[in-house]
Amino acid sequence: MPIEQGNLKEKWCSYFNAPIWYYKTAVDFVQRIQLPNSVMKLKLEGKIFYTTCTENKCLQSEEFQFQVEI
Repeated sequence: MPIEQGNLKEKWCSYFNAPIWYYKTAVDFVQRIQLPNSVMKLKLEGKIFYTTCTENKCLQSEEFQFQVEI
């Protein structure tokens, strides 16, 4: 399970009538993986799907695909 590393903020959103949580500047999502000793190289692929909103509007959702060789 990924671990969030950043300064998490919470505030009440009257638009959603619920609390919202956000990172004001930046956040790192860290996922530890363990590889067998027999694996010398590994290609890690994934995608991140997100959207950003303010009290007035939401931006169009974005999807970011990535690939990392370990």
